[in-house]
Amino acid sequence: MQGGLPTVVTSDVEVIRDVSLKYFGNFHGKMPVPIDPDPVSAETVHMFASRGARWKRMRMITSQAMSAKNMKQLFPVVEESVFSFMNFVEKLPHHKKVEAHKCLTILRCTPIYASFKRRNKRRQHYKLDSSKLDNINVSVDLPALNPN
Repeated sequence: MQGGLPTVVTSDVEVIRDVSLKYFGNFHGKMPVPIDPDPVSAETVHMFASRGARWKRMRMITSQAMSAKNMKQLFPVVEESVFSFMNFVEKLPHHKKVEAHKCLTILRCTPIYASFKRRNKRRQHYKLDSSKLDNINVSVDLPALNPN
């Protein structure tokens, strides 16, 4: 029980599959979380914070894109991008200290990410093999990270 509501917690794959696929129409929400924005009026509510009909509509839209077949097709693209980014970061100058766990919080603002993003867009736009982009000179000035 969670408050006055009966709650089921399971790790049984068959039960989860039944609830999420076969009986989807009967389960169209989740337990409310007090710190979540208002799921009805807030514009920033995403699929995991929404409830009721809004959640059902959002899940219906995304479930087709998140099928096992599409995930299997997407995996090599994501994997190649991750390895490409790791190689890109490894080639950066070693004389500057980079703390990855602190860098992740500001990654979207750093020149490293911006430069990699431009490189990745070129690869996608021109359908180039990423090895052809390795010769592109990229000057990156790493931001000083405060250890505190």
